[in-house]
Amino acid sequence: MARFTRTQEVQAPPERVFQSLTDVEKFPELFPDIFKKMEVVGAEGSSRIILCEEKWAGRSFRYKMKETLSPPDKIEHSITEGNGKGSMETINLEKTPGGTRLTMVMDAKGLAAAVLGRLFRKQFEAEMSHIFDGYMKVVEAESRDSGLKV
Repeated sequence: MARFTRTQEVQAPPERVFQSLTDVEKFPELFPDIFKKMEVVGAEGSSRIILCEEKWAGRSFRYKMKETLSPPDKIEHSITEGNGKGSMETINLEKTPGGTRLTMVMDAKGLAAAVLGRLFRKQFEAEMSHIFDGYMKVVEAESRDSGLKV
């Protein structure tokens, strides 16, 4: 198993960050170089089932994940089928005076762990930083445009 952790400050309220991070079907539009498909295909209790196709560190991944939402401060993803089955990701959102502190912890298994391993770790981290930085700029801009206060 490989672990990846990222913490980032976002100048937007937690509710806005949560809303943006759970609008998964918008990801391919924002980052077509990484996200090929993100489609909500079902529900399981209070969770959603999402079909995903992504490209990380030059490798393609297809999988289904279960997304469990605990608004407005926690999102959990568990890969249930396909590449990286058994991998887990937790996103915690903490209100700060300047907006939101977002902390993501990913515990990867299978091919996902191989990509996060030594061979591709730097490339994966660079791509993850690109996504985080870009997506948080979108969230911050949407928050400013909507008049939401931090």
